[in-house]
Amino acid sequence: MRLGSIICSACVVGKDTGLTGRTTQSGFIGSWNGRYIQGNIKNKTTDALLGTPFAHITGAMGTELVVLGFLFNMKGYCDNVVVQDVELAVEEPWFAEAMLAAADPKVQAIVILAHMHVVDKLVSVILSAIRKT
Repeated sequence: MRLGSIICSACVVGKDTGLTGRTTQSGFIGSWNGRYIQGNIKNKTTDALLGTPFAHITGAMGTELVVLGFLFNMKGYCDNVVVQDVELAVEEPWFAEAMLAAADPKVQAIVILAHMHVVDKLVSVILSAIRKT
């Protein structure tokens, strides 16, 4: 995946958005062709992640990054999704896979797209999970 247009957003899961139809692979998320990066929003029926939990991307100058996406521990989301707590998401198999990708010597950084405040305790949860690997 090339560095460029990727998205990590809470806009598709809030109850007040009216975007329920967009949380499908044929809707908004699917239109990003694997570039909707998030690791803790799941389809309530299938338990499948709505987007791609991480991406290994390469910039125009050859910079390689592993990008992770997280939404805060949101409550009051729309009826067709479940927002998994970040503390549980970092224990999922996909996170270990992302950390294996990040261990590649060609990867220069891990980028965290987090829909939360920089001083939120959940940022520390993510950083601690990265550092444990």
